Amino acid sequence: MSSTIWNFETEHVTGRFFSDGLALKSTINDRKTGDEVGEILLPYRLLSRSGWHGEARDMPHTARLLDDGIECEWPSTVSHPATLRITTRLALPHAIDIEVEVRADATLPDYELFYSCYFRRPMCGGGYVASLPREQPTVPGWTQVVPQSADFYREMYVAFPRDERAAALICDGRWQRGRHFTRFLPCRYHAAPLGFYWNNTTSLCALLMAPPEDAYSVSMAYQTTEERDDVGHHNSLYISLFGRDIHAGETARARLRMVLDRSGCDPTAHHGHYRAFLDT
Repeated sequence: MSSTIWNFETEHVTGRFFSDGLALKSTINDRKTGDEVGEILLPYRLLSRSGWHGEARDMPHTARLLDDGIECEWPSTVSHPATLRITTRLALPHAIDIEVEVRADATLPDYELFYSCYFRRPMCGGGYVASLPREQPTVPGWTQVVPQSADFYREMYVAFPRDERAAALICDGRWQRGRHFTRFLPCRYHAAPLGFYWNNTTSLCALLMAPPEDAYSVSMAYQTTEERDDVGHHNSLYISLFGRDIHAGETARARLRMVLDRSGCDPTAHHGHYRAFLDT
């Protein structure tokens, strides 16, 4: 089976997406230092209330190069009765855009496409939650959080849901099916479906975002210096797309963007990137 490789570069990173028809992989490097930054923007788990439908990044698919990106398509199967098409493009000099299309052959209740990114140390992750009245964040309504190791969520991934229904989806048993049994802990509601990892030395930032109607949760591993804490060293960032019923015969769509720049953990810059994304 032939391989399809999309190489790209921006002002701040170089990278590539690689498909051999069985697995989809990616990598980016910091142009300033040459260091590997991590693996970004891979479609991971396919989930619904009725089942675990596989892991797209390790499922057979077709891939083709575009002038500015790569398009992958997963055929409908018995285990995942929907055709999945994902287009990944370098839409701006500093941003990668993703368009997701799901054409369902059977009704998929509370369907979810769970997107994954994994970063190398010393990158550190964070997100934004809806502010409490006593908080006075730099961006009104957006309180920045950087999850650190704590006993009450040890060995669980930290999730920031859109609302109470989204929190219930996270805990409906979907993560107790398939490979890698784990737990996600719904915490405060997100201010926007947006998460980030940044390097405090180089200020390189990977900012992952989606429109509010397209994503129901942002989640990540907490950070710790404890050597034997596997979750605390996972350096992962996820976003959960859809989170609603997709009916037989329906085509559902969602979109993502990852901004790659030197904004570090600056809330004002992150808010500006998000507003620009929503305006496109």
